[in-house]
Amino acid sequence: MWLNLAEGLLSHFAELGSIAHDKVMRAHALSAATGLVQLNALTAAWLAQMDFAKLDADKLALHVSQSLRLSDLKHHSARTRACLVIAQALHLAGRWDLASPWYTRTRLHATEEGDDLSISALMHNMVSMRLDYFRQITLTGRGDAREGDTALTGLESSINFDSLIGTSTFEHVRPLMRARFLSLQQRTSEALLVYEKQIRTGVASEFSRLESDVLSDIAWCRLLQGDLAGAQADAIAAERSITPKTQVDDRAATHSRLANYYRKTGNQSEANRHERLAAESWREFNAIQIRFVNLLGNLTESGDQAT
Repeated sequence: MWLNLAEGLLSHFAELGSIAHDKVMRAHALSAATGLVQLNALTAAWLAQMDFAKLDADKLALHVSQSLRLSDLKHHSARTRACLVIAQALHLAGRWDLASPWYTRTRLHATEEGDDLSISALMHNMVSMRLDYFRQITLTGRGDAREGDTALTGLESSINFDSLIGTSTFEHVRPLMRARFLSLQQRTSEALLVYEKQIRTGVASEFSRLESDVLSDIAWCRLLQGDLAGAQADAIAAERSITPKTQVDDRAATHSRLANYYRKTGNQSEANRHERLAAESWREFNAIQIRFVNLLGNLTESGDQAT
């Protein structure tokens, strides 16, 4: 059972696919059948993490509630992960007020466990959620743009902490996060330098799920820097990169960027088409955000809904 969990987590961080989920689900089912409550609580927390990767609000709520109900306050490994998943989901929904206490609980449990890697994950994910929400605000024009003010500072703090504890877990993804932030700040020449370095080193190609979003952002940066041919090639490639595996918020961001790109190049019909597709995707994503808040906004540390 522990081997299934270990293999599942290795697969999860390697490719985020069905093999990982099946392994952890098997460990979860076997631990429930054999009465291994602590393992059952831990596997439930990790299933919730995988549910979050798929934006499956209902399964996420089910698994975090189960993990919290099964784990006592000293089962720090399960509670660290469950609390972090809840914090991420509420933060992605734009409810920092609700997410913040769960981030605090995550940090406290990780500190009690002496789990520096989970503290690293907390810092990284907090920045990632802040950037995702800042992207939504910037591209839709709805929300408080100050959400992005501390994003770059948070990214630097996360990098410094990882350097202190000697881990490079998130090192490969951070340049893309930095480039996205710079682009959203209209610092497109700086963003393009980061993107181009990542393309040269082959790092950007590792993130197929984000490919359409990254390419559309690169197209926008190239356009503003006067590289019309490069921008056109990347804009076409961005749309072609949208697949059923593309997460709905990344799809929405891609169409929003492409709408801006085509509008600026004078192709109004394409701009209108992408604007319609972006609006549909943002509405779909907004429904998921509302679902996260409805399911998790009143959740207590015991795994029950507050009355």
